[in-house]
Amino acid sequence: MRDRTVRLQIDVQEMPPEVMSDLFSLNDKLGYFFFKENFFNEIDTANLPKLVIDENEKSPSTRLRNVLYVLHKQNKGEDHDFDAYYRKSIERVIETIKEKLI
Repeated sequence: MRDRTVRLQIDVQEMPPEVMSDLFSLNDKLGYFFFKENFFNEIDTANLPKLVIDENEKSPSTRLRNVLYVLHKQNKGEDHDFDAYYRKSIERVIETIKEKLI
């Protein structure tokens, strides 16, 4: 990715509905992802870095997406074409910032 971030895609085995519900309830939440090659029963949480974020605080990227969505709707945009609008808007922001780089 351009900004040196890494995207992880995780495929899991089929889960019971209650576990899926728990998983979907974490959408747009900040948290930890654990990965270990070997089986483990417990996670040592004592050595994890502390997440400093208000429980009700939205990430900057979520806030930007939400604001762009409202602008899109104010301009009579439809839900089905918001993703394209969002990508185009973000690309304009990126290009504007890149033009200012020395």
